[in-house]
Amino acid sequence: MIVVASEDTVRTIIDSDHPLKASIDARDNGEIVIEPVGIVNSVTYTVVNGVIKASQLLELF
Repeated sequence: MIVVASEDTVRTIIDSDHPLKASIDARDNGEIVIEPVGIVNSVTYTVVNGVIKASQLLELF
């Protein structure tokens, strides 16, 4: 996978009290770009992305 993010974004996530939420918010805002490379990474990314969206709908985090 290719992951692109600025240093400021990464530092914000590291310093956050809730790094998972901060990283998801940054991805949703376009501050982090994730590009799966290959079929396995594409499937993995799709499944994980679906789980994250479902958990957001259920307000699990």
